[in-house]
Amino acid sequence: MKKKGFTLIELLAVIVILAIIALIIVPVVANIIESARFGAAKDSVLEYVHSANQYGALSLAGVSDEGLTINGTLESGVNDSELEKIKYSGTKFDYIYMLFDESNNVINGSFCINGYSIDYLYGDVTKSVGYCNEQAGLYDENSKLIKTWDELVSLGCNISERKDAGSKSCGEVINDVLGTKKGKLVIPSSVTAIGENQFSGASNLIGIKLPKSLVSIKSGAFNRTSLSIVNIPDSVTELGANVFGESSVKFIKVGEGVTVIPNSFAFSTKSLEKVILGSNVVEIEREAFNVSNLKDINFPSSLKKIGREAFGTTNLEEVNLPDNMELVDTNAFRGMPNLTKVSFGKIDTVGQKVFAENVSLSDITIREGVQIIGNGMFMGAYGTPNAKIVNVTLPSTITTIDVNAFQYTGLETINIPSNVTKIGSMTFGQTNLKSVKFDDNSSWSGVRVGTGASATFTPTTESENANYLMGDGRFYTWTK
Repeated sequence: MKKKGFTLIELLAVIVILAIIALIIVPVVANIIESARFGAAKDSVLEYVHSANQYGALSLAGVSDEGLTINGTLESGVNDSELEKIKYSGTKFDYIYMLFDESNNVINGSFCINGYSIDYLYGDVTKSVGYCNEQAGLYDENSKLIKTWDELVSLGCNISERKDAGSKSCGEVINDVLGTKKGKLVIPSSVTAIGENQFSGASNLIGIKLPKSLVSIKSGAFNRTSLSIVNIPDSVTELGANVFGESSVKFIKVGEGVTVIPNSFAFSTKSLEKVILGSNVVEIEREAFNVSNLKDINFPSSLKKIGREAFGTTNLEEVNLPDNMELVDTNAFRGMPNLTKVSFGKIDTVGQKVFAENVSLSDITIREGVQIIGNGMFMGAYGTPNAKIVNVTLPSTITTIDVNAFQYTGLETINIPSNVTKIGSMTFGQTNLKSVKFDDNSSWSGVRVGTGASATFTPTTESENANYLMGDGRFYTWTK
């Protein structure tokens, strides 16, 4: 019997089936290859960071004979000689930037390897943009170019201008382009300023590369965005209010050009974990980090002023302020549930309730030079006392312990230095005071709050002093 060949329809059917299979398989294979390539780049970054941490540990311990040094950061083209000392034999990086903590461990890093721009933060490695000399523009979350910068400008992104009613902001342009997708932005080196509210509300903007030409970031520039990591270049000298307020940022590094952290800088940023301030910051204005989730921040020796409620209700665990500050204003560190340790030196002007209502606070170091324990400085709240404050050592330089300073705490013992000439009313009210020792036995004159009645008090035994000062004596303002 003569065999029949395939009909044209059958051949076409086979071709269609093969085409469908190809359409399914090719993207899958491409994704597998892409995943493997990025996986290899990711492993290289983790390996390099591990080597850098070992390098940092040797440097910190001073056991290396190579004279290794770390000055906070290492970056390609800036301190290549240091980078060469890191023992690493893997794939070559085209760009490296690393930020080290006080233990010389890598906190944050930016890398270019095999064409991938990569961010490193606390062990997490993610795709980014801008470190492999990508052209300026908007990229998707897989770092594929969506719109060039010129195209964004043509759509209405006038980045240096203030967002006014009737005009489109860069954030609105980006929202229109991205829709429901996530995106990352590389800003060109020609940009020197970012105008007010320019990216405000760009909720799907998850990454940004700021140019080293940038000088000014105006108010509200990135509030309510989904940025995760922000490195502010050293070239920036001006920051406006509420730059990152209500955003999703986790990590912010402030460059060396910034001297003032403005009010509401990162207000109500619920994802914020760490901020690194440059060594030239002199002032942190009111509510700069208030109601944020901030867990860790450095206070540079240059710092002189902290405004009202600057860190109220954050999640800081430790506060170590530099000496010779000019101002720490009212409620600056009030109501922080995880704060356990506080250390500070001389402060010229102290606001009210600076460290009040911190229920976990137990370790307080007041350094020599401090003269005033301010109004309600360590005060607890009625019903929720600062019960872990049991013992406080006052330096010899203290002259004034102001009203309510230790009220509603678990304070049991305290020594009053001889230089103290004033103790405010209710300073020791509602405490667990058992022992008060005075360095001298001079008599004190008191005026009862509310009635103006006068009294005198001469220190006797430590237990009797305690009974009187947290009893009837708590209602008086005492002067020596």
